[in-house]
Amino acid sequence: MTRQGFKTACIMFCLAGGLVALLQAQQAAPHAARSVHLWYKAPDAVAFYNEVTVQESQRGSYFCVCGFNHGYFGIQDLIEPGKKVAIFSVWDPGNQNNPNAVPEDQRVKVIASGEGVRIKRFGNEGTGGQSMIDFDWKVDQTVRCLVRAEVQNKYTTYSAYIMLPDTNEWKHMASFQTLTGGEQLKGYYSFVEDFFRNGQSAKQSRRALYGNGWIQTTEGKWLPLSEASFTADNTPSMNIDAGVENNRFFLQTGGETENKTKLKSRLIVPAEAFSQPTDLPVPSSAAPAFPQQIQRGDETWKLVWNDEFDRNGRPDPAKWGYEKGFVRNNEKQYYTQDRPENARVENGNLVIESRKEQFDKGEYTSASLITRGKAEWVYGRIEVRAKLPTGRGTWPAIWMLGVNRSIGWPACGEIDIMENVGFDPDVIHANIHTKAYNHVKKTNKGNRITAKAPYNDFHIYAIDWYPDHMDFFYDDQKYFSFANEGTGNDVWPYDKPHYLILNTAIGGSWGGQKGIDDAIFPQKFLIDYVRVYQKAD
Repeated sequence: MTRQGFKTACIMFCLAGGLVALLQAQQAAPHAARSVHLWYKAPDAVAFYNEVTVQESQRGSYFCVCGFNHGYFGIQDLIEPGKKVAIFSVWDPGNQNNPNAVPEDQRVKVIASGEGVRIKRFGNEGTGGQSMIDFDWKVDQTVRCLVRAEVQNKYTTYSAYIMLPDTNEWKHMASFQTLTGGEQLKGYYSFVEDFFRNGQSAKQSRRALYGNGWIQTTEGKWLPLSEASFTADNTPSMNIDAGVENNRFFLQTGGETENKTKLKSRLIVPAEAFSQPTDLPVPSSAAPAFPQQIQRGDETWKLVWNDEFDRNGRPDPAKWGYEKGFVRNNEKQYYTQDRPENARVENGNLVIESRKEQFDKGEYTSASLITRGKAEWVYGRIEVRAKLPTGRGTWPAIWMLGVNRSIGWPACGEIDIMENVGFDPDVIHANIHTKAYNHVKKTNKGNRITAKAPYNDFHIYAIDWYPDHMDFFYDDQKYFSFANEGTGNDVWPYDKPHYLILNTAIGGSWGGQKGIDDAIFPQKFLIDYVRVYQKAD
């Protein structure tokens, strides 16, 4: 190599080394200020109260006030200048990040929400339900937050409230229900987070005081959150700090923050410095334990009709009528009217019981409950949670018929949300019948799905009914869609009201194709609930 060549090589080597060093420095520089946390030591609880006073904030900052094992609640300084909000979120079970991949029966349910609260599903940092309101909090202003929990079997409903500083009134954010296995509130924390993450935000300081926190135990006793531990995320920067100041905990991160407190340090505020709040909102015992609204895509649909079957006795006569006698399809059962042996509410379920017995001119009895004349719908979600009967000869169904019966069947329209026949017990069917498409002409439209022993467990059978199409579901799985072809009533009579039918037939043109096994009786069709949602105005 010549001297000039050697010199050139050295220059290139130095330039390359400088470039590598520059890249390494850029990679080492944090994009965001390090997230810092307080973990409070306390037993399981039914309520979690806490206060925050933000002393320094930057665009893109979140100050969590009440964090717990299944969600978080706090205030946020948005990236958009001058915009501030309060956010309460609850996670679905599992560790997924795609909200659309979560099965319907495992998604967070919206039990209730306050006026003007925006509700949506979220993803990317777990999935779940999120509520948000515009909330113009100020630096050095104390913000008060409360989360309550109510356990119902395997589910927990979390309700969040925030004090409105202008009116000194508590605002209900939302009540979210999620699958927890029956857990109460636990795992209490607060944190400060920089979510701008643009590099410059790491150079800016954020600071907040947390204090006068309380939990109410499952025995009803209030305990102060006087002990906390200091932790942080895995970002290596050490411009973070925490401690006790004026009988309150503080967290600080980013900018010129000097670290004086070691991570995992135990922080204590004297219990006598806490003042138990006496103005907290009391949960309403009349609050429903089921979703009052759901999200379908970007739309919010509200509950417009339901029966939870929570009172033992006869089915509610304001909601249900009966078909009577031998009605259709050469079926062998006699449908009885208002007879508890065949239709009753028991242990939280509607029971449709099919029996082998002589009654009137029949050798079998059963029931067919209808909403005709009491409730009829055009569009929306019709959702039924049920456990099916089984055995050769049974034919349970959840279905709808058009109200205008004067034009005859199938012109009036039929929607089969769920059909099952006992000789093929692990298959669920969905079908539609119209003048153009029906089984008489052998043109009917439908599909089937293999189910896992639907006679052993409850499952959700539902339709989402829109002006231009209809989707059919088994639990969260869509397995059939029918489109409005735009050619009129012969194809799409579904722009007119339909009523709901719940029944178990015995034998008949389909259910009886392989005979009836008399040894299976009695058989029970159990319906946990019926809910109807329609698009909010």
